[in-house]
Amino acid sequence: MLHEQTRSQPVPANSSYQYTVPFTLTVAQAQTLGLENGGEVEWQLTTDFGKDIFENHGENNNVGPRYSAYLSVEPPVDLVLTDAVIEIPSDTLKAEDTVSLQWTVTNVGTSTGYWGNDAWVDAWYLSQDSVLSAGDERLSQRPRSGALDQGESYTGKVDFVLPPGEGGTYYLVLVTDEQEQAFELNRTNNARRINVVRPGDTTQTPEEVPIEIEPAVPSDLVVINWQVPATATAGQPFWVYWTVANQGDTTVEVSYRDAIYLSTDFEVNQGDARLLYPSRRDPLPVGASYTDSAQLTVSSSQTGNFLLLFQVNDNGTVYEAGATENNLALGLIFLESQPPSDLIVTAVTGPDTLEAHTDFGVSYTVKNTGDNPANGRWKQALYLSRDTLRDPQDLLLGLFDNSIGGLQVGQVDSTDQTVNFPALPVGAYYLLTETDANGQITEANEENNVGYLPTPVWVTVPELAFSTPLSQALPALGPRYFRVEVPDSLVGETARLTLKTADSTQATNELYVQYGALPERFRYDFTDPSPPGGNRTVIVPELATGTYYGLAYGQENGGGDQTMELEIVAVPFDLYTVNTNEGGNTGIVTVRLDGTKFEPGMEVRFEGDSLPTLISHYQEYRDPAHLYASFDLQGMPLGSYDVVLEKTDGALAR
Repeated sequence: MLHEQTRSQPVPANSSYQYTVPFTLTVAQAQTLGLENGGEVEWQLTTDFGKDIFENHGENNNVGPRYSAYLSVEPPVDLVLTDAVIEIPSDTLKAEDTVSLQWTVTNVGTSTGYWGNDAWVDAWYLSQDSVLSAGDERLSQRPRSGALDQGESYTGKVDFVLPPGEGGTYYLVLVTDEQEQAFELNRTNNARRINVVRPGDTTQTPEEVPIEIEPAVPSDLVVINWQVPATATAGQPFWVYWTVANQGDTTVEVSYRDAIYLSTDFEVNQGDARLLYPSRRDPLPVGASYTDSAQLTVSSSQTGNFLLLFQVNDNGTVYEAGATENNLALGLIFLESQPPSDLIVTAVTGPDTLEAHTDFGVSYTVKNTGDNPANGRWKQALYLSRDTLRDPQDLLLGLFDNSIGGLQVGQVDSTDQTVNFPALPVGAYYLLTETDANGQITEANEENNVGYLPTPVWVTVPELAFSTPLSQALPALGPRYFRVEVPDSLVGETARLTLKTADSTQATNELYVQYGALPERFRYDFTDPSPPGGNRTVIVPELATGTYYGLAYGQENGGGDQTMELEIVAVPFDLYTVNTNEGGNTGIVTVRLDGTKFEPGMEVRFEGDSLPTLISHYQEYRDPAHLYASFDLQGMPLGSYDVVLEKTDGALAR
C-alpha cells in the first residue's frame, strides 16, 4: 500500500467526490518490489478498502483501472575504501603496542542521504592473509555519522592497542560499512588490506607488507579453592569463600572480573542468575594468589538443589592462551524453603509537619500474624508517596535491616529510624513502610506488607516575601531552601534576588532559583553568572504567577556556618554590568550587558563628555536580563564612555 486516505463526510446518492494527494514510493517499498534499480510499475486505486460501507452486491466495482509508468531511481550508494595506512612503532610488534591507523572512504555513488543512510561502522581486523574472511580477528571499530554526498570523502584516524595473542605474521584489513547499513549493490570495494609505514621511514611511504607480532606471554588464572555451604535457607544470606592463583608465566596487569552464578547444571549458561560480579584491579604476579569472600542471598522462591559456579576472568580480559578450563569451580548447595509466616505493619508514627531537606524520626511496628516463625533477616523500606498505595512512583527514603533477626508467631517489633526528608515542593505527602521489601521471607500473604502514617505529612519551605529581608543560618557545605510566592500584580515584572553575608570576602556561596520545583546545584532555571564570591545576585527576568524555589549553598573558607540575609525585590529598567568594559579603537568590540527589563529593539550607544556618540550596529537580545551589543570602534577618540540603553518609549538606563 502506497497511500491511505480516510473519508469522513457522507456521500449523497448519485454524487461523487475527488481527492488530489501526493504520495512517495519509499526506498524500502522499492526494494520490496524489486525496483531498487527502477523499472515498470503499476498501481491502482481501491475505494472502501476496509469494506466499512454496506454496498450489498455493489462491491465488484470498487477497484479502479491499472495505471503503469516507468520508475526511475538514482544509482545506489557506493562507498570505496580508497586508502588505509598504519604506522608501526617497530618492525616486530608485541601485545599492547600502540598502532596509528588512518583511512579514507569516498562515495562514488548517490548520496547516502538520498537512500536514508546517515550512520554506519568502519572496522579493522587481524588476518592471516590480505582478504577479509570469517575467521579473522576483529580488533576495533569507529562509527561514522552524517550523510556522505556523491564524490565526498571522509578520513578517519585512530590509535589502537594490539591485543595479546599467539603471534605470527598477519595482515591488517579494514572494511567500511561493516554491518551493511548503507544501500550498496557493489561491496567488493568496501574492504582492503592496510598498508604499512615502517618506523624511521622519513618519506612515509606505505608498503604492501604484513606485520610481525611476537607471541604474548600468557597468564593462567586458576581457582584453587571454592567453599560453598552444603545447605542454606532460601531468601537468607550465606557466605562463600574462594582463592585464585596466577600459575602462568607473566604478571596479570589488566583488570578483570570474577563472577558467581546460580545454575542447575555444570556450565555457565545464558539463563543462569549472576549473583556477584566483583572487579579485580590489582596486579597479580606469577605464583601469587588472593582469597576473598562474599555474602550472597537468593530469592525465597528458589528452593531445591543448585550449583554455585565461580568463574575467574569471566569477561576474558586476561590473556591465558586458551588455558581457561581451570577458570571454573563448582559447588553443590541445597536451598531449603521456609515455612510460611505472615508479616504485617500494625502502626506507623511520624511528624505532622516537616521542612524540606531536614532529618526526621519515624517509628513502625511489625507483627508476625502467621502460623510459623519468621526466621532470618529481611529489609524494611520507607517511602514517600502522594497517596496510601505502594507503586513504582513512590520515592524510597531508606532501606533498613530488621532489628531482631526474626519474629515468632504473634511477636511484634517496633523500630525507630531517622531519615532525611528530600527537597520537595510544599504539599502533602504520605509516609509508607513496607516490611520484607526484598522478599526474603516466605509468607502466606504477600499483599499485606505495607503500612502508612494515617495523616499526611505537610511539607513546608520558608517563605521569602517581596521587599522583606529574611535572615537565616547558612550551614557549611549544606543547602538552605526557601520559596517566593508571586502575586498577580507582579506577573511579568523582573525580580532581583540577593544573598549577603557578613564575611563575604572569605566565603564562596552559591544561589539557585527554579520555578515550580526545588532546584539542585546541577538543575536550576537561574543562577548568578559572575565569578564565585560570598554575596550573590540572581535576576529572574520575567516573573510568572505561582511559586519560585531558591537554594542557597554555603561554603565559608574557615569551614563554619554563616548568617545570610536574603531579599527579593521587583526592579525597574536598569543596567548593572558591562562585560567587556574596555576595547581598542582598531575594530569591532562586543560587550555583554546585564540588567533588568531589557526589550528587543532598544538603542544601545556609547556617550561621553566632549566625545562623539556611537550607536551599536548589532544586538543579540537573550532575555529581559541579558543583551549582547557590538560596536565598531575603528578611529573612535580615546576616552571613557558611558553605555546607555534607551527603549522605544524613551526610558533610559546607564
